Amino acid sequence: MLVETHFRVAVVGLVTTGTVLALFVSSAAGTAGGPGHRQVSELLLRTLDLSAARPGKRRGVPPRLLRAFSAPGALRAGFDDYRASFPTDAEHDETGAGRKLAMPVLASRGDTGLPAKLPTLDIWGEYAADVTGVELAECGHFLAEEQPRAVLDHLRAFLTR
Repeated sequence: MLVETHFRVAVVGLVTTGTVLALFVSSAAGTAGGPGHRQVSELLLRTLDLSAARPGKRRGVPPRLLRAFSAPGALRAGFDDYRASFPTDAEHDETGAGRKLAMPVLASRGDTGLPAKLPTLDIWGEYAADVTGVELAECGHFLAEEQPRAVLDHLRAFLTR
């Protein structure tokens, strides 16, 4: 999505949709008053595991994620973000057609899953004039969760170039 901004740097992470959203909907639906702490924990664990470079290795959900996603309205906000992908994001893309972000953009992705198969630099090159691509080894959908040190190292290098 092309967004007008006053920031001097844009950092994007390429994400996927589909299976994860279906899992959210099927796991959270039908619980009176919304999902409880245990359901949120199971949902996050399954989601993180399904999207990981090495499924089955995760032993639990980081406490900060569990707290954040257990807050009232948090799951709905996450679902709404995915729901906005189509058609809202596409409409915004059309609105900004022909314009490119002027600031440098860091486009990051993991080396497994759908994003690894996409031409990331070509895609983001349509939205920004200066794109740097980073592919993180042994990483799936959730970059900061799977490879926090690598994300930080690449981000620091990008911001100090």
